[in-house]
Amino acid sequence: MQKTIVLTLVLILTLSISGTLCCAPALANQTKVITPEDYNNIQHATGPQISPDGKMIAFVLCEGPSFVRGLWEMRGTGKGEIWTLDLSTKGLRKLTDGLSDSDPTWSPDGSKIAFARSMDGNTQIYLVDVRTGWTRRITSVPHGAYGLVWSPNGEWIAFVSMVEKEIVEENRNEYGDPIVIRSLPYI
Repeated sequence: MQKTIVLTLVLILTLSISGTLCCAPALANQTKVITPEDYNNIQHATGPQISPDGKMIAFVLCEGPSFVRGLWEMRGTGKGEIWTLDLSTKGLRKLTDGLSDSDPTWSPDGSKIAFARSMDGNTQIYLVDVRTGWTRRITSVPHGAYGLVWSPNGEWIAFVSMVEKEIVEENRNEYGDPIVIRSLPYI
């Protein structure tokens, strides 16, 4: 039997005759006009990831508007922090204090979460220990790191990054030929 877990934030929005965006609270007969300041303060959960043992969920709590730009890149003008939800106690815990954290991904043993953090327009991969909260940056690539995936044994993290051709040529003797993917077949 499969359990379904849903994180939901419900806000009923209506559009008035004049075109003003309004919020209609479900239990009140009042209508409040949503201002740009209100929109910038809306919190929402995104990117839920269930831990390998099924006991916790990691997710991003975003504040303010956010949108996806490009294939791998998460950009937004709001704040994004990694949180966990313990399913047995219903306890919430904030793991990161980043301004733009996204894409939480559990290690296979569930002890760590890798995630993307965007600072000054450059996204790097960070690692946080779930038990202690200790966080460290694990990539430092000039054009950012995206699409992180753990190896099955938890020893490696694969990611995507753009690299200049000159850098590839300079490092070919040390690292060998790069794997170049020009297209992906449909599975």
